[in-house]
Amino acid sequence: MSIKFRLLSFFLMSFMYGQSQTGKITGKLNLLDSENKEFVLDNTYIILTSKIIRDSVKLENDFSFHFNNLPSDTFYISFSRRSYPYDTRYVIHLSEAENEKVNIDYSSICPYDKTKDGVCPICKRKDEVIPIRYGLHTTKTEKDKKQSKRKYYPGGCLLFDCQASWYCERDKKEF
Repeated sequence: MSIKFRLLSFFLMSFMYGQSQTGKITGKLNLLDSENKEFVLDNTYIILTSKIIRDSVKLENDFSFHFNNLPSDTFYISFSRRSYPYDTRYVIHLSEAENEKVNIDYSSICPYDKTKDGVCPICKRKDEVIPIRYGLHTTKTEKDKKQSKRKYYPGGCLLFDCQASWYCERDKKEF
């Protein structure tokens, strides 16, 4: 068998495999803040990523989206216009020729209330609520560690425009 024939066979099989990608992801955003409907429609893209694919689509007028001809893989859906919660991604495991439908609650405004009262929205109490501190926190000496009696929940080093201010230790909830 000649090398040309083998190469031709390989490319034909690769092409046929590529054409057999028939998986599909369709979805819809459930907009939680309807006053920003036009802004969300004009500015939001749905981003789909996997090990081999990175694609994006703009929302349709009914807040739906779809991705066609997808291979079997694990996909991540994220949004272009939302920085909070900053690590929100939706994971979808798609098998060959599978059609997956998703409904995602979406808000274009920050979900965290910036009130200073520190009352947990779940248990409605303050006794186990502590502040969240962002950035790098260090203590210089053992004396500094002993003098620092204020308890806090570490929020991480990255700062964003929308972050929780309080943490309830009882309910394990940021708010």
